[in-house]
Amino acid sequence: MSHELRTPLNAIIGFAEFIMSEDVRGRDIRDHRGYISDIRDSGKHLLSMINSILDLSKLEASAFVLREDYESPREITGQVVRMMEGMAKARGIVIEHKSGGHHFDLHADIQVVKQVLINLISNAIKFSPNGSVVRVYDRLNRDGCIEFQIADSGPGMTPDVMKRVMQPFVQADTGLARKHDGTGLGLPLVKAFMDAHGGAFTLTSTVGVGTTAQVVFPAGRAIEHQTALYATI
Repeated sequence: MSHELRTPLNAIIGFAEFIMSEDVRGRDIRDHRGYISDIRDSGKHLLSMINSILDLSKLEASAFVLREDYESPREITGQVVRMMEGMAKARGIVIEHKSGGHHFDLHADIQVVKQVLINLISNAIKFSPNGSVVRVYDRLNRDGCIEFQIADSGPGMTPDVMKRVMQPFVQADTGLARKHDGTGLGLPLVKAFMDAHGGAFTLTSTVGVGTTAQVVFPAGRAIEHQTALYATI
């Protein structure tokens, strides 16, 4: 974890000191916009890691409070997919979103649900080959539970690797994984967030075929749309 925090912080300090030294020498620092961009990106990455660590700490200390509201699963998924399209397009990846067309709202901490989907879709994009398709589904299943699925066609994982990636600060030891930064907190946070909702998170994967992530919220959190409207008044 020390390495994960120090790497972006050293970049921020190093680039900032270089720009300051150029300014002291009387050189035009307008040519160093790339370094400024690197400082910004490193800062965002560091902030994201700190937020993840804080969230995990709150969850482990039972101090995490859900701020629950009502929202359509289709709307939640649609918003997250739109957010992730830029990341996908950079790799020529298409995000295919299909909805079950149900008339139920999800009663949950909507911001947390979005973070769950962001973590899972981001992983699917990172580990998918260029030009592939990431499939995202939301539906009301046969048990009356609201379910989200994210499927990719990446390298897949062995059962042993799937167990390890559910542990904090552990990353999949695959060739593709080495190409991407990460704290190894994404999947453990998804599991912890789902536990806080009384839901379930499962991974199924086949080496050379891909991985499917599934999160399921209990039936008690699926509220008929009209009822949900009255509940907010």
